[in-house]
Amino acid sequence: MKKLTLFLLIALTLCILISCSGGNSGINTDTDTSSAHTHSFGEWAGNCATCTSGSTMTRYCPCGEKEEKSIDPLGHTEIILSKKEPTCTEAGLTEGKKCSTCGSILKEQEVIESLGHTEKVIEGKEPTCLNGGLTDGKYCTVCEKTTVEQKVIPAKGHIYSDGYCTGCNQIEPTEGIIYYVEYNGGNCYCTVRGVDENYKGGEIPKDIIIAEEYMGYPVTEIWSNAFANNSSIESIYIPKSITKIWSAAFQNCTALKTITIPNSISSLGSSAFAKCSALEEVIFEQGSQLTEIGETAFSCCTNLKSVEIPKSVKILHKRAFEKCTGLLKLEFEDGAKDIQFRDSVFEECTSLSSVEIPVTVDSNGIHVFSECNIKDVYYDGNIDGWLKLPSFSSGSHPLNNGANLYFKGELVEDIVIPSTVKKIRMACFMRCTSLKTVSFEAGSVLYEIEDSAFVGCVNLQSVELPSTIKTIGSAAFYNCSMLEKIVIPVLVDSIDEDAFNNCEKLTVYCERTDTGYNWHNRWYNGTPVWGYNNVLTNEYYNYVINNGEAYLTKYKDDYSLIKVPSEIDGYRVVYFGKIYAGMDMEGVIIQDNIKVIEKKAFAGCSKLNSVTMTTSIMEIRDNAFENCTSLTSIEIYNTVEKIGNNVFKGCTNLTIYLEKAEMPSYGYGNSFNANNLTVVWGHNNVTTNAIYDYVVHNNEAYLTKYKSDASDVIIPSKIDGYKVVYFGHTFDGNESIKKLIIPNTVTMICYNALNQSYNIKEIYIPSSVTYVGINAVASAFGSTVYCGATQMPKGWSEGWSGETYKIIWNCNEYGVTDNYLWMTMTSNPDEIAILDYYGDKTEIVIPSTLNGKTVTAIGAWAFYKNAALTKIVIPSTVIQIDEYAFHSCSALKTVIIPKSVVKVAKYQFMNGNNIKVCCEAENQPQTWDENWNYNKNANAIWGYTEQ
Repeated sequence: MKKLTLFLLIALTLCILISCSGGNSGINTDTDTSSAHTHSFGEWAGNCATCTSGSTMTRYCPCGEKEEKSIDPLGHTEIILSKKEPTCTEAGLTEGKKCSTCGSILKEQEVIESLGHTEKVIEGKEPTCLNGGLTDGKYCTVCEKTTVEQKVIPAKGHIYSDGYCTGCNQIEPTEGIIYYVEYNGGNCYCTVRGVDENYKGGEIPKDIIIAEEYMGYPVTEIWSNAFANNSSIESIYIPKSITKIWSAAFQNCTALKTITIPNSISSLGSSAFAKCSALEEVIFEQGSQLTEIGETAFSCCTNLKSVEIPKSVKILHKRAFEKCTGLLKLEFEDGAKDIQFRDSVFEECTSLSSVEIPVTVDSNGIHVFSECNIKDVYYDGNIDGWLKLPSFSSGSHPLNNGANLYFKGELVEDIVIPSTVKKIRMACFMRCTSLKTVSFEAGSVLYEIEDSAFVGCVNLQSVELPSTIKTIGSAAFYNCSMLEKIVIPVLVDSIDEDAFNNCEKLTVYCERTDTGYNWHNRWYNGTPVWGYNNVLTNEYYNYVINNGEAYLTKYKDDYSLIKVPSEIDGYRVVYFGKIYAGMDMEGVIIQDNIKVIEKKAFAGCSKLNSVTMTTSIMEIRDNAFENCTSLTSIEIYNTVEKIGNNVFKGCTNLTIYLEKAEMPSYGYGNSFNANNLTVVWGHNNVTTNAIYDYVVHNNEAYLTKYKSDASDVIIPSKIDGYKVVYFGHTFDGNESIKKLIIPNTVTMICYNALNQSYNIKEIYIPSSVTYVGINAVASAFGSTVYCGATQMPKGWSEGWSGETYKIIWNCNEYGVTDNYLWMTMTSNPDEIAILDYYGDKTEIVIPSTLNGKTVTAIGAWAFYKNAALTKIVIPSTVIQIDEYAFHSCSALKTVIIPKSVVKVAKYQFMNGNNIKVCCEAENQPQTWDENWNYNKNANAIWGYTEQ
């Protein structure tokens, strides 16, 4: 076996040798080439080249053959060693270089010495009597570090000589004053508690000087009853350290003659100086911070001659100056405004003859000037401001006892009421003895003069009432003894008791031919002249014209069938009063335009057996058909929203057919059916579908009931093929509705249409609407009403919107496109505002154009309570975002606002949560409201660029 192994090893060696020599074993090599050798070299081996030296690399074939190659030096790879600037305290370095491969330093960095501090002196402060000082210090202007610390210098303390401190000239405080040290949250201060009656044998000085500090602590308050009932003190010096005087602090100090209230006082307690009977002068220091004068603060200061209230004061509390019987003059500091008078503030100031009233007053009290004898009232404003002052209640008015009135120092004799004034408030000019004439600007919209507005204006000689007026209150012109003539326009349908009584020289001229619906039977104790001014006549009627409309005043024929005309001699007829009462006609047809059947309009028409009305009738007033004994049936449409009392009294054969489904909760008098006549409810063609109940007249729909609970309601322009022209109490009591959009087919909206619909925020009324009843939207507190008309149409009732709404006129176009509710901007009909989004997407990019118009604004409440939207991108065409636009968007996470937006109103993201607002503007524009991101509900990112 060993021999075999040895043999195989020798054979293998020979094979290798033959292979390396070309396989010929040295025999016949020149001619046999079929098995020639090819080298197979291995990997290169040797030392690697460096940055500064080369190398030789070698590789071998298994046959022993080798190859070699040379490699040049690699060279350095330079990197820069940064320069380091020296500071005030640390050295710097110059720029250097280094090889990133071998680490060799190619250029050494040199040390730059530190700069040292550039010092500036911090000026010290000399110590005062009360406050410590500081030594000079130093700081470096380069590194801003303090190089020399300032040291505290103790206060000097007061050193008094001849009643004054030699250091600060402070008045030497009276000895014997009682001070208490108080603690509040770790801070100490002192209160004044009075005079030590046992000090120096109990002798109380006449002149009291209160200290600014005690035991190193500031004296800030004079305690309740501190000096009360003291009969010795004649003057008191109150230092500027005092900020509060508590109740009754100086009450009944009967010898106190003068007091200066420093401007540091912010609170003056009740009865603080009450019953200081010798007090002659109260001086409020310039720059006062006092905001309230407490109850009875100066009550019964009978020697006080005058007082000037500082402009900082906002409330004069109850009886603050009552029974100051020596008070002659009341003034307010220039700039005083927004002051509230509480009950009996100046009651029984029997000598008060001159009073100044600030520009704005909120009189919440009664008897403010009761039992005063004011002769001159000075108001630091004009007629506009005076008319806007709140009504003074009984005994509170400064003109109460008859006084001259001055505006900005000028005596008021002739007043021109601005055209924008709708109402003259109660007692506005009562007993104004200087007033001689009252007139109204052209275009006046006045509709009411309230109770006692001009009562007792004994020198009033001339009043020219505007044609728009409808209501004159109780005693409005009572006892105007110099008034000789007044004309009552035809629109006036309400005059209350004593409106023109006790006017000895007065003759009242009425454009009407009889009293109106709500004229009190004692409105005037003289004999009026009826049918005055513009009475016109034709073959059948007398009538008067007002604003291009006819008011029928007399019927001159005796037809058995009467058609109340819709127009006369080219004028639209809107009123006919009691001109048919007691006649023998058998039938009457009331045509379009008439809204109201007046009180007793057909009373006593015993032969009347047929009455035909149109859907224009909105109201039937008291006793309208009283004693129409031949009347057997009458049909009352759904549009009649008010029926007065005893309307059908004595109509013993009558059956009443009403389209309304049931007796309304309001609007129909309790005794409209006094004789318990047969009443058929739900008469005619009441139709229903899933959302509305309605009736049809002349192929037009009148909506009567809304049956959904949707929050955003767009009334259809057609329902089941009928054009919608009217809605009554359709939404009565609906608390779900937030937004109501009315189509431009609607022409009439009844009174109280949205009664108890308290949650509506937006209402859109098109210019097609020619009639809106009183209080139509009065329950929509805080809402915004957008109206297509440029101003209130004359067919709309005064008071249709109440007094608490924001009304925007000339919103002449709105609609819904691609799920966006939009409205044209009043300034440019080609620009629109987005008002709402009705789609179901979670992310939206608001389009830059809708309906061919450019989107330039996001309206108020536009996305309010949208619970689906997570992202909103606003287009670069938008320049304005109105208030509350994104309020209560619970899911909203991202809003992108372009830099084109120059105005953002307040409270955008209320009730939001972690909203990211990406603003392209670099920082907040000054034109954005400071509360746009109230309480930082959103995270604002400025300089945003869309990724």
